[in-house]
Amino acid sequence: QGYTNLGDVLAGRVAGLQVMSNSGVPGSAPDIRIRGASSFGASAQPLYVIDGVPVAAETVQQILNVNDIESITVLKDASATAIYGSRGANGVVQIITKSGKAGKNQVSYESSYTHQQVQKKLNLMNGVQMLDFFKQYYTNSGLAIPAEISNATNAETNWQDQVMRTALQQNHTLSFSGGTDKTQYYVSGNYLNQPGIILGSDFYRGSLRFNLTTKVNDRVSLRTYM
Repeated sequence: QGYTNLGDVLAGRVAGLQVMSNSGVPGSAPDIRIRGASSFGASAQPLYVIDGVPVAAETVQQILNVNDIESITVLKDASATAIYGSRGANGVVQIITKSGKAGKNQVSYESSYTHQQVQKKLNLMNGVQMLDFFKQYYTNSGLAIPAEISNATNAETNWQDQVMRTALQQNHTLSFSGGTDKTQYYVSGNYLNQPGIILGSDFYRGSLRFNLTTKVNDRVSLRTYM
C-alpha cells in the first residue's frame, strides 16, 4: 500500500478518528485525534502502546514499521482511562506487532515504490511581466526606477521548478519467522527512503525488530520484544 506511518493506516478506518497532517515534512508524524481537542495547552495526542509498552507519540514514527503491525485496537471511551489512568484521557492506540508461528520457517519480502509530485503549481509572472510590474510600481510611487531594474535583462527563472522535484519513495521490509510449539520467533528489517518534493526535505529510516516467544510450561510463557 505504500504506507509509511500510522496515520496512513488509521485514516478512514475508525469512526470519529481524525488524522491531520502536522507539517507535510517527510518523516513527520501526523496529528491523530481520537476524542477531539480536549485541551488548549496540553497535547491532544492519544497514548500509544506497542506490545504492551507505552511509547511517546513523537517517537512512534521513528521506531515503528507499519509492515510489522499485526493488529490495532483503538480505545476511545472510559475503558481507556480505566486501564491506563490519566494517560489514556485522549484515547489509546494499542498496537500488536507480528510474531512467529509454529511450523515451517518463512521468509517474506515486501517492497513499494511511490511517485510523488506537485499536482498544481502557482501561476507566476514571466520575466518581462515581472520587470514591467516593478517599473510600474516605482512610477506610481513617484520614485526613480533603480538601475538594477531599468537595466535588467529578461531572466526567465521559475523558482518553483528550482526547488521542487518529482520524488520517488521506496519502502522495503524483509522478515523471517517460524519456530516450534515451544518457541516462536519473528525478525524483520526495514529501510524507508522518503524524499520530499522540496529539495533538502528527505527522510531515511532503518529499523530492526525481533520478537521471541518461549513457552516455559503449561502456565508460563515469556515474550521478548526488541
